[in-house]
Amino acid sequence: VPHGDQITLRHLANHRSGLFNHIESREVKDRFAAEPERLWTEQELLSFSLKAPPYFAPGEQHHYSNANTVLLARAIEKTTGRGWAVEVRDRILKPLELQHTLIPSDNALPDPHAEGYALGTSEGPFFHRGDKLINVTRTSPTWWGPAGSMISTLDDLHRAAPALARGDLLSPAMRVELHRWTTADQSGFEYGFHIERVRGAIGHDGDVPGYQTVMLYFPELDATVVALTNLYGWSVRGMPADRLAWLAAEEYLGVPRKP
Repeated sequence: VPHGDQITLRHLANHRSGLFNHIESREVKDRFAAEPERLWTEQELLSFSLKAPPYFAPGEQHHYSNANTVLLARAIEKTTGRGWAVEVRDRILKPLELQHTLIPSDNALPDPHAEGYALGTSEGPFFHRGDKLINVTRTSPTWWGPAGSMISTLDDLHRAAPALARGDLLSPAMRVELHRWTTADQSGFEYGFHIERVRGAIGHDGDVPGYQTVMLYFPELDATVVALTNLYGWSVRGMPADRLAWLAAEEYLGVPRKP
């Protein structure tokens, strides 16, 4: 790992390691677009991140990189002797009784499910922004690795959001670590131990081809907002679930509108 003797677990969780994000690789994009249903291994994903020059030295800046999440998963496996998916099931999904949340091993989705779409061109749905609506439901989630290979429901995420934001499953000392915030950019966006804080809310968002999700918990209001969309955010130059979630927060919770 470039600068591996300097990178800490916190650098990985804060996305301040400087490691290259494999999904920004032109080679990876071309291979993904050519074989969207292909199953990727974590080692394959890491190989692209580790052979590229780092963005910066560890701790100097913030740059979101899925390589960080893959390496955190490796750290979990080294520490516990079990895969990250097993640990997530035992330590999070079961205690929170998230009975409709799962970690897939293939491209299948449980029924019933929403079909996922992306806007693309005649060249394809990925990395070609256009107006052609294309069904990308069976796209492989393994391209994101541990950063995005999960399936859930609105009800389960509504239950999970406050518990994860507050650190309900952690000891008091670990909750302090969870909420040790670092500034991510000039807009007031902050990042803790793999969790975001912005405009009074704690949570996270993310997307994979065909779908986008955001979970927000407002501690002062004890209120939760979850939004799911079946449209790929990258293809529309924005994050549709984020827009819906913040519109709901402004309209129904009285959160001040963003200037």
